[in-house]
Amino acid sequence: MKRILLTALALGLLAAQPALARRPPSFARWDANWKVQHDPTIDGLATGCLYRFGQDDDKLGACFATREGRILQARQPDWERQVAGIARGQTARCKKAIHGYWLTTRKTLHATLTYLESHQHTAMTQINSDLSHDPYKTLKSLSDAAKSRAIRVCG
Repeated sequence: MKRILLTALALGLLAAQPALARRPPSFARWDANWKVQHDPTIDGLATGCLYRFGQDDDKLGACFATREGRILQARQPDWERQVAGIARGQTARCKKAIHGYWLTTRKTLHATLTYLESHQHTAMTQINSDLSHDPYKTLKSLSDAAKSRAIRVCG
């Protein structure tokens, strides 16, 4: 009898291991990895523009608007693919939170890209000022709130 119980317990533990292994990936970990991949690109952009144009506000703004727009457009398909991938296998509540993050962040990205495309001959101080005020400030805060919710819900 004891042997049967031990065998059943061992089989139960073995059956539970694959379920634990199939646990969906962490949204918080994905977000941290995305930042590690993305932040150096943006830092390099700023450094490259500063190195080329120094304190020439007009040329610095043109460089930033052009290069930032290209980087954001180039990275968007990868971001979309990764967000879809992280949502796969999650609970319905987590998927809903990730979808909210996806929607708000896409709107923020679209607004920023539209701004950058239409302000490629604008001084850097003006670009900084514009992007730190509404509607961009509100869009960014909504995107950050949606990301925070997804991290709370999904882990």
